[in-house]
Amino acid sequence: QDKYVEELKKEGGDYVLNSEAEDFEVKLKELVVKEKVRVLFDSINGEFTDKLMEILPDNSTCYIYGSLGGNKYKRTETKELDNGKKVVGIRYLAYVQECKENGELDQFYQEIHAPLKTIFKTQVQEIYPLDEVFDGIKFYEENRSKGRVLIKPN
Repeated sequence: QDKYVEELKKEGGDYVLNSEAEDFEVKLKELVVKEKVRVLFDSINGEFTDKLMEILPDNSTCYIYGSLGGNKYKRTETKELDNGKKVVGIRYLAYVQECKENGELDQFYQEIHAPLKTIFKTQVQEIYPLDEVFDGIKFYEENRSKGRVLIKPN
């Protein structure tokens, strides 16, 4: 939505596109070419993922880490597509365990985990007491893209 585009630009986003805009695919393709994009992270996981994969060049990879739009691709497997493209499911805890087993956990925390606190932040839109948990869940279902809903003990 346009209001989110403006918010993200204010937050410092270099490239912010509205996936509901008529020219979204054209603008995304221009950015993919300009920035030589070969990797994509997707939390939607559904028909939208297929649309994105059509835009990406050959030998690109899409990492699925959510299922906001469905469960077309499993987060426990890699799916090979045409032209060397692939969709890879990410399971964070399994990945951390693999890093630990390979003696790479310190490197993981230094390169990936530690900067997350400065790169990403969670927008909390509402806080509900535990005895109103169902109201909180309903509110979240109706307003997912606006941020998280916290449930607090009474």
